[in-house]
Amino acid sequence: MFGFNPPEFVLGLKRAGQPLSLANAFEKPIRPKNGYVVPSIEEMKKKFGDLKNTFGIEPEVEVNIPESNINIFIDRLLQNNS
Repeated sequence: MFGFNPPEFVLGLKRAGQPLSLANAFEKPIRPKNGYVVPSIEEMKKKFGDLKNTFGIEPEVEVNIPESNINIFIDRLLQNNS
């Protein structure tokens, strides 16, 4: 049986330019001692921070779940859309 589990972390960005992939955050498998969620989120945030620093990426909007609820997340990404 496959249960529906909402995502633990969602990163939403609004920016100009090409799409970004954070898949390389998981090039080295996560080998946790107490679960996968927290170390996976940490690796993804680290990879995004590295990309921002290396390539000067400055999103117009950067929002994530769970820091924002789904309604705030969507509103922030849609603000000032033409």
